[in-house]
Amino acid sequence: METGLGLLKEQKRYYPKGTLAAHILGYTDRDGEAVAGLEAYKDDYLKGTPGEMKYESDRQGDQLPQANMVYKPAVNGKKCKG
Repeated sequence: METGLGLLKEQKRYYPKGTLAAHILGYTDRDGEAVAGLEAYKDDYLKGTPGEMKYESDRQGDQLPQANMVYKPAVNGKKCKG
């Protein structure tokens, strides 16, 4: 196991007006899954798709030199206008 500090980038939906109309807009849970309101109704439109990176690694998880790698970038969800 490696020691030290690492960063993990996570997606988060942004509500420009804070809690205004929160009961109508709905919300997402901790894992970013739509739970209620317009968030749930339009989830397929708002949610993007996660990216993916696969590569060959050693026992410590370090990428092997000259290893094959497959990279699929994440795609952002669409933004609602308004």
